[in-house]
Amino acid sequence: KSTDGLNPWIFCGFDCITTLVSIYFIKMEMDYNNWVEVAFASLQFTILQIMIHYYRTRNFYASGLTILLKSLVMICLWQFSASTLEWALYGLFPIVVSIKLFEIYSIIKSRSTGEMSFASAFLGLYMFSGRAFTGWVSGEPTPIMIGKFTDVLLGAVLASLFFIFRKEKGE
Repeated sequence: KSTDGLNPWIFCGFDCITTLVSIYFIKMEMDYNNWVEVAFASLQFTILQIMIHYYRTRNFYASGLTILLKSLVMICLWQFSASTLEWALYGLFPIVVSIKLFEIYSIIKSRSTGEMSFASAFLGLYMFSGRAFTGWVSGEPTPIMIGKFTDVLLGAVLASLFFIFRKEKGE
C-alpha cells in the first residue's frame, strides 16, 4: 500500500483539533450529536495516523506511540476549564488553514496523491461538509463554524488536485 502524498503530521494536527473541540463540547454540556460526531472524527484521524505509520515502517511501535500521544493530549486538555478551551478555539482558524495549505503544498510538491489519499480527501470533504451543515443547523459557536467552512473550502481545493494530476498522467 502506498502512503505517498499523506503526511501523518497533518492528521495529527486534525486529531488534536477534533480532540479539543470534543472535550469543549462535553464540558459545555452541548448536544450529544455535536460532541459524539467530533469524537468519532478524532478517532478516525487516530486510525489514519496508525495506518500511515504502520504502512511506512511495518512497525507496531510507531502505532503504539500514536495512541500514547493521543491519550496524553486528551488528559492534558481535560484539565482546562471550558472557558479556557473556548479561548483556544479562536486559534483554530489559522491552524486549520495552515494544516490544509501544508497538505495541499505537500501533494503539489510530490506530484503524488498516493493510493489512500483519494479516499482520505474525498471522505474528509464529505465529512467536513456534513459537520459544517450540522454545526450551522445546531448553532455551534462562531469560531468553530469559521474553521469548519474554511476546511470545506480548502478540502474542495485538495480534492480538485486529484483531477489535475489525473489529467497530467493522461488517465
